[in-house]
Amino acid sequence: MATFAERALSNRTFSPFAFFALAFALPAAIGCYTGATLEADSINGPTTAASGTSVGANSGLPCDVAEVITQSCASCHGAKPTGGASVSLITREGFLGPSPKDASKTVGALVVERMKDATKPMPQGGLLAADRVAIVEKWVTGGMAEGQCGAVNAPADPFWDTVVACSSGSYSRVGEGVTMRPGEACNACHKVKKPRVIFSIAGTVFPTGHEDNNCNGVNGSVDKASVVVTDMTGTVLATIPVNSAGNFAIQTAIKAPYKVKVVHGGKERVMVASPSSGDCNSCHTKDGAEGAPGRIALPQ
Repeated sequence: MATFAERALSNRTFSPFAFFALAFALPAAIGCYTGATLEADSINGPTTAASGTSVGANSGLPCDVAEVITQSCASCHGAKPTGGASVSLITREGFLGPSPKDASKTVGALVVERMKDATKPMPQGGLLAADRVAIVEKWVTGGMAEGQCGAVNAPADPFWDTVVACSSGSYSRVGEGVTMRPGEACNACHKVKKPRVIFSIAGTVFPTGHEDNNCNGVNGSVDKASVVVTDMTGTVLATIPVNSAGNFAIQTAIKAPYKVKVVHGGKERVMVASPSSGDCNSCHTKDGAEGAPGRIALPQ
């Protein structure tokens, strides 16, 4: 009987480039966010945690700049930076400080550079539209004069504000195989079991944001859902099919940084941050861990 890894690999498709570089939560696969609120539906725009993120009324930022930062940066560069971010950008003082990478530059100058750098963009999901970048660049190059904007609040996303459930109504009773233990961290278990099969990327796709362990996820065999890994320019590195329990896995190594998205029915849910671990379910738990809002979920 084929192992989970063998079956997963027999179904994979690759481009001649490298491996899937997920943005869901994967250092070498889908793994951890290391920051909250990092997913977005391509059709609905950026999503945030239920509490939202805001640039305060006394931020000192001009309103147009505050709007760009709130919508595209504050989920990581908030009052308490997450997702690998090292500075807060929700106040003018944050922009005026010295760059942590080059003290001869301001944080504002670094922000503009990163917003225009296709190889290491900010936000990590990809370059913003030119007109959005121009708003911030004009303010920064003009001396970052103090603004008088009122509070700008990022919209809350009710998708994640739900109770834990088992939407499929069925739990996996499989002891071994490709449909075993949906929702559980694959590599965490495989590291202590024999044969020791470790995946570059492995996880489970569910229909909602909070689902029980061992609950069967999306039936990808019917719904034709897949997890797509691309490099930072958008070139597809791997397309990993989701099986009947919602599980997906691949062993071929992939070089970071990379991006990850779930594709289904012509829609996408994109993880904005580059992953820090390929053991996706270790962060995408039923309640969410290490900044992940919850499960890896289908786009809405």
